[in-house]
Amino acid sequence: MLDAGAFTEDSGAAPAAIAARVERFGLARIPGWLTEEQLGPLRDEFQALLADRSAFVRPLEYPAGRAVALTRTDLDAARHPHTARVFGDPRLAEVCRAVYGPGHRLNEEIWLTRDEPREDPINELHFDRIPSLKFFLYLRRTAEDDGALRCVPGSHHRTRAIARYHLRRGRRVVDLPNFDVPADLPPSQPITGDAGCLVVFSTDVYHQGGRVAPGHERWVMRGHSRPDPPARYHPTRGSRQWWRESPWNPLPPLLKAWDRITGTPPPVATRDPDGRA
Repeated sequence: MLDAGAFTEDSGAAPAAIAARVERFGLARIPGWLTEEQLGPLRDEFQALLADRSAFVRPLEYPAGRAVALTRTDLDAARHPHTARVFGDPRLAEVCRAVYGPGHRLNEEIWLTRDEPREDPINELHFDRIPSLKFFLYLRRTAEDDGALRCVPGSHHRTRAIARYHLRRGRRVVDLPNFDVPADLPPSQPITGDAGCLVVFSTDVYHQGGRVAPGHERWVMRGHSRPDPPARYHPTRGSRQWWRESPWNPLPPLLKAWDRITGTPPPVATRDPDGRA
C-alpha cells in the first residue's frame, strides 16, 4: 500500500502542484480544502438538493442510498450560493486547465450522494469509459467504515494503455472492458479524510466506492470535469470519434491482423481483442 503522503497536498498548494500529483498517481488528496465554517451551509444545501424536485435536479437510480445530479449551468447561484462557489472555484479551473489544457469543461455535472449501510461495496473496482477529472468532496469525516473512495494509485497509466489498445482496434467507447481487472493489479486502498477533504482524481485510475458499515453514512459532493469536446457513448455522426468507431476505419483490421501474426495479447488477459470472455 502506498503511503497517503505520496499523493497528499497542502490545502494552499498551487493548482500546478495538484495537477502534477494527479498525473503521477492518478489522484491528489487535499485535507482541509474547506473549513468547518464553510461546510455548515454547504451541508444544508446538500440536504436541500437531495430533497429538491425541481426540474433542474435529476434523481438517480442509486442502490447504495440517495443521489441526485445537476448541471452546473442550471444551478441557481442565488438559491445555492455555496455549492455554486465551491464547484466554480477558479483554483479548480486552474487544476483543470493544467490537466486538460485550455479546452475543458469545469464541473459540468455535479453529483450529490448519501451512501447508506449495505453488505457490498458501493460499486466494483473499475475505470470510467469516458475519462473525467473528479473533484470529490467529503462533507463528513470519511474513514474506511464510512465507505471511503478506494483507488489503486498509479493504475491510470495502465488503463490508458488498455483503452488505447481497444479503441485503436475498433472497440467503441461504450464497449470498453472497464470492469476487467488485471490479475496482477495491486489491491485498492481507502482514501480517507476528515470533513472538508477534497480528493481530485482522474477516473482513468482504477477506483471504487468502499463498503459502508452499519451505523455509518458517506456524504459526498463531486464535480465531473472533462476535456472539450469529451468522448461520448453515442458520438455525433461525422465526428472524429464516430469515424474512428465506424466500419470504414481501415486501421482496426490491420492492427488485428498484426496481432494475430505477432501473437500480441491484449493488455487485460481476461478478454481477447474482440471482447469474447
